[in-house]
Amino acid sequence: MAIFFPELCSLDDGTPQSERIVLGALAKALSDEYYVYHSVSFIEKKQNIKEGEADLIIFHKKFGMLILEVKGGGISIENGQWFSENRSGKYKIKNPFDQARKAKYALLDKLKKKHSGFVSIGYSVCFPHSKLPVGASLPMDVLRELVIDSEVLFDVYKCSKVVKKLFSEWN
Repeated sequence: MAIFFPELCSLDDGTPQSERIVLGALAKALSDEYYVYHSVSFIEKKQNIKEGEADLIIFHKKFGMLILEVKGGGISIENGQWFSENRSGKYKIKNPFDQARKAKYALLDKLKKKHSGFVSIGYSVCFPHSKLPVGASLPMDVLRELVIDSEVLFDVYKCSKVVKKLFSEWN
């Protein structure tokens, strides 16, 4: 089982259900060669100070880091706008690919300032309650291969294989 920070048994009550589901699935799918960091906050300063957060960071000593943005509910995209739908209705959400991409570059900047070595950093999005239909029309900044949907997440073999493939794709 992957090594989790914080430990799974110490997650606070504010942890979204969607992230708990993903953490549980990763616990089953990933070996102890992987480290999974939950809710990693960071501050960046370009012109102004901005706060950011990565839902999950998966780290492997040989492969690098993978930022994982999690979006719960029934996920859809219409005319470039992302939506999530739950029992309360359908509502707009931030573009999960933009969020993951911003977290990637913010963390990369932090690492460059502190360390001189190279680390491969990629990103992916996870929709634990949704299945991305085959042949779905996706915007230009979205690749199907960067999506871990419910079909992949809940199949231990597929999930492990897709995570490994994502690491290799970003190298």
